[in-house]
Amino acid sequence: MALSNVAGKPFSTNPAVPGSEQETALNSYSGIKLTDGILKYITNNSVTSALFITNFVAWKENNEVTGVNLSSWYIPSFQQLATFIGHILGSPNEDTTGKFPTDVAVNNAFKTAVAAANAGELSGQTTKNVMSSSFTGEAAIARVQIKNDTEFLKAFSQTNLQNSAVMRPVLTVFKATE
Repeated sequence: MALSNVAGKPFSTNPAVPGSEQETALNSYSGIKLTDGILKYITNNSVTSALFITNFVAWKENNEVTGVNLSSWYIPSFQQLATFIGHILGSPNEDTTGKFPTDVAVNNAFKTAVAAANAGELSGQTTKNVMSSSFTGEAAIARVQIKNDTEFLKAFSQTNLQNSAVMRPVLTVFKATE
């Protein structure tokens, strides 16, 4: 999980579901594939997206990582984001997606490790909608809503993709070959 958020408006107008470039299921753990699908959709359809094209790409360039066992930075899928937040804050107060992983609960060892890594605040002293890379069947992006970094308010799909949002880039560290 990155040390800072990327914020902005995802799209200048509400896009159609990315179709063949993007999975529509909320069950995916393929954040890299989903992020690549969104970026491909934006490029192929000349869609204006300051959050993805300007802010996220610039953020990736300013936080470049190297290593043979690291992925590039990407936006986590809904399942990845919900699991991460769920291990820190538990289940959301409300889940309108119906896809929050039922086996996720606060994991104190994980929560302590995230705090020790000084991973920064997710929402600060406000309520924020943290966006995943998972489009839903309703031409919306699945998000989680966090309040004051202490309460997991809800997991939901937002259809108005012109509203401001934050996303928290992640990368995957693969086990080094022995």
